[in-house]
Parts: sequence; structure tokens; C-alpha cells
Amino acid sequence: MQLGRRVKRGEKAIRIMAPIVWRTKNEDEDEKVVSFRSACIFDVSQTDGKPLAEFAKVNGEQEDTLALRDAGLDALLVAEPSKAVLQLTERYECEGVDLVLRMTSLTDHHHRPEAVVGSWPSPLLEQLVNLLHQAFPAETDPEREAGVAYQVGQEDELREMRRRIPMILLDRGTPEDHEILNRLSEQYPTVHKWYNYTRSQQAAQTVLSQITAPDGPSTSLSTTLPVKKVVRLLDDGIYRLMRSDKDLQRVLLEELDEIANSVKEHLSMLYQPPERSGKGKAGGGFRQQRRRLQEDALQRTFIAG
Repeated sequence: MQLGRRVKRGEKAIRIMAPIVWRTKNEDEDEKVVSFRSACIFDVSQTDGKPLAEFAKVNGEQEDTLALRDAGLDALLVAEPSKAVLQLTERYECEGVDLVLRMTSLTDHHHRPEAVVGSWPSPLLEQLVNLLHQAFPAETDPEREAGVAYQVGQEDELREMRRRIPMILLDRGTPEDHEILNRLSEQYPTVHKWYNYTRSQQAAQTVLSQITAPDGPSTSLSTTLPVKKVVRLLDDGIYRLMRSDKDLQRVLLEELDEIANSVKEHLSMLYQPPERSGKGKAGGGFRQQRRRLQEDALQRTFIAG
């Protein structure tokens, strides 16, 4: 009646249990007691009269509320990543890719605190990379034309993070990291291809480090080393692997022979013989003196070496 409406003729009431509050008096203070009683009500469709004011309708979340939730999750990724990744995964099921794109702490082109993903525990990194593979599958990566500039956006940085997380796990190198890498390699073909290639490069680097002399030239992974060159290196005494005393002795003798030949070739340039003044004893003395000079030079060469 207060709203200007009345029950239609012939309508039957709906009986409900309505709460009531009554008081009981104790010695110290009054006490409120809640109980229920039967009450009759009518639905608005059972009445007629003046139109009722419409209630406000909310379709989804308001923008301000959604922005606050995003900001809270963003801050949680920086402060408490273990809780944040769980919430991110749960909300992703409803909000999809747009939610991940709104997480500015996962990228570095915003003037806000960034999530230090490299320090996260391995299980969290596995959850994050799985989420990124769901949101941005490797099969949908855009193909960039070489030599053409393009603008890097939020999605590009998140795709790069998806590629970078396996590298973080490999660099840390703990048993748990390798276990997670193996799982990711089995699950995603792009990770499998990268992981096999990287391990092959590491094995090649290990072999090259074993055949490189301590003071010899260093070999980088980016340098292509032909098989024939490796064979020549193994034949060279400088790079030869010493497996026994005989190998060492043979290499030393080869080096000594090379030094002796080099000294003989250059002695004539190092020592200019004096002019001969006569024959006989003078000539014999000259030859003996020259032999002593050669022996002395050879000895000094070995000492210097």
C-alpha cells in the first residue's frame, strides 16, 4: 500500500519463515534473541498499481573495481609471487589473454616495480611458462622480416618472457631446474628443439675446451669448426691429448727437434764470424770457436725456453 500497489483479486499468499528479534531480560543486561515465525507475502507479479522504480543492473564488473583488482594482483606478483601466480591462473580461466596483457609487472617498459622472475622458485616458473604458452602459443608467434623495424608491445615482451624462462632454468642448473626443463621439453616442441640444440652446443664446447692449449686461442660457440680442422688440431703436438708418458715423451722430442732446427737456421744471423787471417792452426781455432758459440747459443736457447 505504501508503494501505491495492491494485491490482485484471487491471488494466494506465499508463506515463508520470517526472522524476528525479541529481547529477554537477565539480571545484568538485556539479551537479543533471533527466532523465526510464519509470514505471508506476495510476489510483485501478484500486484498491480503504480510502477515500481527499477533497480540498477550491473553487467560484469565496473571498470574501477576491475582496475583495482588488477593493480592488487600486479603488486602481488612483485611481493608474493607464490600467491599471485595461483590467483593469476584461476582468473585466467575466466578472463583469458586480456588479464595477462594487463599485468604490467611482467614487462619492463612501464614505470612500475617489476617482478624479479629470475629469482622465483622453479615450480612457480613452470606454472608461469605454462600459462604463457596457453595465452601465447609458440605456433602463433609473428614472423619478423629481417632488416625491418617494428614496434615492441606488451604481447611481444610476454612472448619473449615465455622463451626466456627455460634459459633461466638452464643457467641456474639445479637438479629441480633440469627436471622441469625436461618436462617442458616433452610438452612443447619449441622448447624441445632449443633444449637439444643448447645441450649439443655445450657438449661441443666441452670437447673444444679439452683440445685447446692453456695459452692457445679460445674457441667460441659461434665459431664453426670444420671436422678436418679438428683432425689437424689433434695431429698437432700443441693440441694433442696426452694419454700416457710415451705420448708426452714423443711430443717433447718433437718440440726439441723443432727448436734445434730453428736455432741452426738462425745462428748464422745471430753470430757474425770474424775474418780469417790465415790457414792451419788459425783456421782450426776459428772452427772450434764457432762450434763453442753454437753450443753456447743452443744452451741459452734451451734455458730461455
